Amino acid sequence: MGTHSTIAIELSNGQVKQINCHWDGYIEHNGRLLNDHWVDYEKISKLMELGDLSKLGRELGIKQNFNHPNESWCLAYGRDRGENLTSANTFQSFDQYVHNANFQEYNYVFVKGQWLVATFDMKFRSLKDMLEIIAVESLK
Repeated sequence: MGTHSTIAIELSNGQVKQINCHWDGYIEHNGRLLNDHWVDYEKISKLMELGDLSKLGRELGIKQNFNHPNESWCLAYGRDRGENLTSANTFQSFDQYVHNANFQEYNYVFVKGQWLVATFDMKFRSLKDMLEIIAVESLK
């Protein structure tokens, strides 16, 4: 069973774009990938253009066989499996995003140069801080 997540970015005009990701949405996986490999605004904007994902990777990659993917690349339902209706959702403001988005178990949003994460409680926290807390707790 997948751990679903959403990935979003607040654009310079105040709009928010959001996609869904089916697999490995938990902080230790997708959160770590976003924190380590997806910190450039332009790169994240291109990720939004891919639309909904089966799996987040370290790189966008290129069109690939959905059943035999490159493990380093994003696996996209539209690009790689030819599905329709997989485009990013667009919200006119951050407030509209918070109140109207289709949230999942983990929800990541890139705002003003940093990643935030929220679970179903919808309290956004610094992803970097959450990763540090998880790292410290794993040492106990």
